[in-house]
Formats: sequence, structure tokens, C-alpha cells
Amino acid sequence: MRDFTIHSQTLRRHFQKSDFESKIWLVEPNDKDDIIMESQRIAAIGFKTVSLRFNKINGKAVFRLASLPQALLTRHVSETIRQITNVHQSDRNSIIRSILQLLSEGISFNVIKMDIKSFYENINVENTIKLLKSDPAFSRQSIFVLESFFSALKRQHIPGLPRGIGLSATLAEYVMRGFDRKVSTHPNIRYYNRYVDDAIIITTSDIDPEKFLDDAKDILPQGLNFNESKTKIYKFSNYSKKALTHPEHMINFLGYKITIDEICYKNKKFLREVSIDIADSKVSRTKRRLAKIFLDYNNKRNFDDLLNRMKIITSNYGYEDQISGMWRYSGLRYNYGLINPQQSDALKSLDKFMINTLTSKHPNNRIRPNISSSQRHQLLGLRFSTGFTENRFFTFKRDHLIHLIGCWAYA
Repeated sequence: MRDFTIHSQTLRRHFQKSDFESKIWLVEPNDKDDIIMESQRIAAIGFKTVSLRFNKINGKAVFRLASLPQALLTRHVSETIRQITNVHQSDRNSIIRSILQLLSEGISFNVIKMDIKSFYENINVENTIKLLKSDPAFSRQSIFVLESFFSALKRQHIPGLPRGIGLSATLAEYVMRGFDRKVSTHPNIRYYNRYVDDAIIITTSDIDPEKFLDDAKDILPQGLNFNESKTKIYKFSNYSKKALTHPEHMINFLGYKITIDEICYKNKKFLREVSIDIADSKVSRTKRRLAKIFLDYNNKRNFDDLLNRMKIITSNYGYEDQISGMWRYSGLRYNYGLINPQQSDALKSLDKFMINTLTSKHPNNRIRPNISSSQRHQLLGLRFSTGFTENRFFTFKRDHLIHLIGCWAYA
């Protein structure tokens, strides 16, 4: 059985390779014993304050621990919760694949898309700790650490769970277990899944979706509510001979735009044609990032940075995750791998925007970079469409990647 008590050996296993390679902590492997000793001291007396760095992304405060001894301790508690409760975050692509299959069926049904308002910030921490206290699997030691951690955050006027910290993500999944279980076991639910604060439900057609949504509000954990502007109901009708197989609904979910047609009779069965593309909001965000790339070049005249940023935004790249120390991959193909590039209006729109920005001499094009013809030709070879279809891939050292992405980090 795994040892979840807090002592030098259990804390030592939470060091990550990146702790000593990045510039976040400014520590050396020889410092491990001192770091562990400080973590043990905090575990014994509790958090008096939580050392944090933060910035704002999309209007939300996102935090990062600024003390490695504190990070080591919260990693331990987070792993304890995950191991004991088996909580984990659902896989985004698996969710999309499942709903694409169900949405293509030639029957009537309802779709409820739910968004939880200020998810991390509104979680009731006191109730969360009560839940953990009621579970005999958790040690009093871990509970004490959690209580002192959140008491310190409260004194620092940080509500709920601090967004961006691994412990917060684990606790959020733990808090939502009851809601997830009640919704998914409802007799009229054909499919339910949740990815952080975004959830989707496919129900049978003989349920009143408005009433179901009202009932779902009542079983949300205390402090949480749905964001009404982003929570939507879609009703899909039965087959009609008069149907022209036009799109019946378009659903934006997890970065994708899903278009679902009316039922048609094809190949001796009833079905719906379903298409998927990159969501319009993500296309707009990418265009804003492109604009920032060109503006940065116009200010600094660094073509190497311009070229590398274009490689990143139009292609795919690898990087070492500073939290886990594992190599991860990102980019068009990795983030939106379920789209059909030949049918994607989003890729065409991005290519058109890039080409027009690079080539148009219209007075309104104020971000056109002042570069040579050969440099412009080089950039024009980095199309979004070919980056996707050719699965173009680049690697960068972590510090260089952070520098490159920094110019659009909050766009």
C-alpha cells in the first residue's frame, strides 16, 4: 500500500526534473535536503502565508506557487487525493469523439451544454474540507495542511481554489464527483461528460430539458452556478420527409464548432450529417496572435523571432512541461486533430488573413511587416493548412519557447 504520510521520503518523490532546469525556483539538486526540511516544517506548523505569483488570462487571475517547499507539499496532498479517490480529468478528444458519434444518430434528442460560472473561484472551500474530513482514508496530517493552506489564502483575500495550481484542479474534480454521478445515472441521460467547467449532456427526447437544467442547478456543489449566457439547450427533432437536411443546430464545445444537420435517409438508414471545425472564437484568437507577432517584429526587427513564431502558430511543436517534467505537444494538429483539413473553413480563413497581412499594401494594413521579398516568401510557405496536413513539427528549448510565446501569451 502506498505511503501517504508526510515525511522526507514521500516528499522527495515529488521533485520534478524541471525543478532544477528551469529558472522558476533558482535551486540546485544539492538543495533537495534543505527544501524537504522546509516542507516538513510547514507541514508541522501549517501555512502562515502562501507564496504566489499571478497574472490575468482572459480576465481571470491565474496563480503559480513561488516557493518550491510549498509546491512540494501541495503536490503530495494533491497526489494523495487523486490516489485515494481516483479523481481525474476527462480526455478532451475522447469527449468530442463520443458526442460526434451520438449526434450523428437519426433520432430525436436534446443536448444541454453547461458552463459553470467562475468555477475555481466559487468552490466552497469549507465544505470541500468537510467532505475530506468525513472520509477516513485521509490522514489528519493532510487535512491540517489543507486547512492551513486555505486559511492563509483567505487572509490573502484569494477566494475559492486558486486557478492554475495543480492542487486546485484535483480538489475541483473531487468536489464535482457527486454532481457528475447524479447526472450521469439519471435514467433519461444518454451521455454526460465534463471537462473542468464545461459539461455536455445528451438526453432522450421525452425529457423536459428546461426542467432538467433547473434540477441540475439544485445539485451543484454549494457556491457554484451555471453561467446563463453560455449554458444552452438544443432540441433535435424527428425525421421529416419535408426536411431539406439543412443544419439544425451548431454547437461550440471545447474549442470546436460542431454543425449537426437534420435527419436524412441515406444508405438505407436514418442519420444526421455532422461536421466539425475550429470554433470561431479560437480562429479570432489566432488572428489576434498573428497581429501581435507582426507588431512585435515591427517594433524590434528580429526576423529570427518572427520566423520561429510563425512556425509555432502555423504548425506543431514540442515542449517540456514544467510541472510534470514530461514532454508534451501542442499546435494545430494536436489541439484540433479531429477536423477535416480539406473541408475546414477555419484553416482557409487563417491562411487568407495571414497572406493578406503579409502582402497587402493597403493603407489600412498597418501591421504588414517590412521585410525582404525572400523573407516574405519564406513566411508565406508556412500556411496553416499545410502545417496541419503535413503535420509540420518543430522543437524549441524551453526558455526560447517561453520567450517566443511571450509576445502573445494573453491574446
